[in-house]
Amino acid sequence: GKHSQAATMQRRNLATLRQQRGEDHAHVVTEMNNLALSLSALEKHAESGKMQEACDLLQFSSDGCKRLLGAEHPLSQMVACNLAAVLMKRNANSAPDGGRPLLGEATT
Repeated sequence: GKHSQAATMQRRNLATLRQQRGEDHAHVVTEMNNLALSLSALEKHAESGKMQEACDLLQFSSDGCKRLLGAEHPLSQMVACNLAAVLMKRNANSAPDGGRPLLGEATT
């Protein structure tokens, strides 16, 4: 439903932003974050395979935010928290510990 429509629109918007502004722009990494959150929501609605894509987008977005804005910037910190949440969610389905050891991945 709505998450799938949102992801489709966000993919188009991300492609346009990349074309207009390039990879190293705050709007691009912000839209990656938004798309990743939509994809992670799709995972729980039986659209498997979206979680890894969400993790990859969030990692790229987190790296970009840190590089462009600095690690202490609120957007950088928000994306790192989103990455940690998605990593935990991804690993909760397969790891007996709920993915908690991977939480450190989001802050490195």
